[in-house]
Amino acid sequence: EQLIEPAVRASIAAGMGYDWLLELGRSMGEPGMMLDALMRVPELTAAQKISLQRELVDVLTSNARVSFGDDAQYAAERAAGARVQLVAMLLNAGDVPAASAEWSKLPAARVSRYSWERDRGREEMEIRLASKAGTLDALLERYRAQPESAPLEDGLRSEERRVGKECRSR
Repeated sequence: EQLIEPAVRASIAAGMGYDWLLELGRSMGEPGMMLDALMRVPELTAAQKISLQRELVDVLTSNARVSFGDDAQYAAERAAGARVQLVAMLLNAGDVPAASAEWSKLPAARVSRYSWERDRGREEMEIRLASKAGTLDALLERYRAQPESAPLEDGLRSEERRVGKECRSR
């Protein structure tokens, strides 16, 4: 893995891109490992990273489909986490329709009353997406109607501050 980042830099500098590294990862049966390494290369553009993240989501989703038991649950959680990260990347790029489309592919969130079992990153991303997509009122109404699906109070306050800062910086 330590050789991948220098190989990508050299390949990009030479104008060759990184597709050959993706093929190498596939041929080794480790596309996820290669994609993870490629995502850490700072020379890649946001569009390239989004493309790689899409591929990582596909790889992890495929792994989840062929796994069983605890492995399947872990693989599904990794795939969902990668998809939430893709949503964040798309929102950062200003592509709200694509972010919404990716969000709709997520499985239903597991609801827990215990804070340590909740996926705060996903909860915060749902609020961020709703604020960008113009559906925040509907999301808040869902939280009122189904309070068990609402983020814990401290998560809402944290996201409220972040969204407020984002609005003020426009």
